[in-house]
Amino acid sequence: MLDEDSVKEGKVCEPKVWDGFDWDWFRSVPTWHLPFWSKLDLYRTAAALKERPISAIKESEVLNANVIWDAKTSKLSGFGLPEIDNPLDFDEEKRLIFGEDRHSYMFSDNKSYIFGVTAWTDGQQSWGLWTTGPLTPEIREKALGHAKQLGFNQNFAIESSNANFVKLLIDTIFRFQFVSYFSPISCFQNNKIK
Repeated sequence: MLDEDSVKEGKVCEPKVWDGFDWDWFRSVPTWHLPFWSKLDLYRTAAALKERPISAIKESEVLNANVIWDAKTSKLSGFGLPEIDNPLDFDEEKRLIFGEDRHSYMFSDNKSYIFGVTAWTDGQQSWGLWTTGPLTPEIREKALGHAKQLGFNQNFAIESSNANFVKLLIDTIFRFQFVSYFSPISCFQNNKIK
């Protein structure tokens, strides 16, 4: 079972939304993936979505999180559970609100990722990475750099599988190859009449 106390870091930094954050870009991204987190952020997200205490969740249940937020429908999915309604609400400081907790978008390249810090009401802080696609080694390293710069323990970073994105990519490639191979034009070109 997960041990929340073992991954708590207390107050690490002063979260503030980055002034250079491109809100138009953020709103233009149709789907956000959450593939990389501090363990506390992942554990608490799992507990909220599963509606179970952290101490009742096994580590194997969080490693394949596949957490995805669909901006078109405002639906959040993850952990193999049905989608839930999850519209994003922001306060006057442009921090994401969920309950009494706040999430600040602190770093971004305004094209492929957002690194955010959550300030929890119990005084704890954690971080999570939002991406527009799969987690690349470059984005992973940037996220670890941001976490270290803010004072978070890199040993508490955890990657959760993004199998939904990989499956979509494989399906798309297969469909493209199937259609290309069996289209009338390619069949004509591949079968020479003797």
